[in-house]
Amino acid sequence: MTEPMRHTVYLAAILTTALVACGGLTPSASKSNVPGGTYRGVGTGAGLESLTALAKRFEQLHPGVTFTLEDLGADTSIALVANGDADFGFLSRDLKSEEKVRLTSIPYAGTGTGLAVNPLNVIGALTKEQVRRIYAGEITDWSQVGGQAGEIRPLVRENGSSTRASFEAYFFDGKPAYGKNVIEVVESGPTYQAIRDFKSAIAMITIQKSTAEDATLRLVALDGIAATTRNVNSGAYPVRRPIILTVHPDPVRTKPTVSAFFDFIKTPEGQEILAGF
Repeated sequence: MTEPMRHTVYLAAILTTALVACGGLTPSASKSNVPGGTYRGVGTGAGLESLTALAKRFEQLHPGVTFTLEDLGADTSIALVANGDADFGFLSRDLKSEEKVRLTSIPYAGTGTGLAVNPLNVIGALTKEQVRRIYAGEITDWSQVGGQAGEIRPLVRENGSSTRASFEAYFFDGKPAYGKNVIEVVESGPTYQAIRDFKSAIAMITIQKSTAEDATLRLVALDGIAATTRNVNSGAYPVRRPIILTVHPDPVRTKPTVSAFFDFIKTPEGQEILAGF
């Protein structure tokens, strides 16, 4: 069995077990037992692309069903799902111990945290130690890491960002010591735009289909491993974090259409869509 196929089978098995455990969901969903309506999912950006594609296909299969998916951040999405103001959530990190009593988590997929630079920047690869020293303010010029001379402008995501948390855990062992030249940028969109605007910039970003295929960003290889979705999914890329789905801990409160949507994710068609991200 090839590695991508093994990954798909493993994910399908996890989803089957977890979904049955949290709500006794059936192995497949038929069109006749899926109630229509609008259903709200809230979470963080790393899971938004793949869930949007899955939701669009599910809506095609079940006319009358509409999903509204919102990137609201981890803390807000947790509160909304726990309070019943959203039907399900999606997070790019595991639940904290105090959050596990408020929500049930379901393994969904994985994503990577990488570094991106402006396409005009000749840097194509860095080591873990070089990245740490850049963000610590110890390396301040691109010529120090094999690039063209010029001041480095390191960008960091806001506190509470899953991208930032996984970056700090890997490069700083959870104890970040940023240099004075580091600039904080809130949310992924402004971060991507800052990379496009400034040739000197380097930023922590999520490795996903949209960033991997964006010609206005250059994803930097880390310790010789290319920052690709394939390498993230295979486990070759070292900075990886989980994406989970969340629901209210009372299985009775999980709506049948949401259960059917989760069921669809583990079907061969759902897995094929997910593999594209």
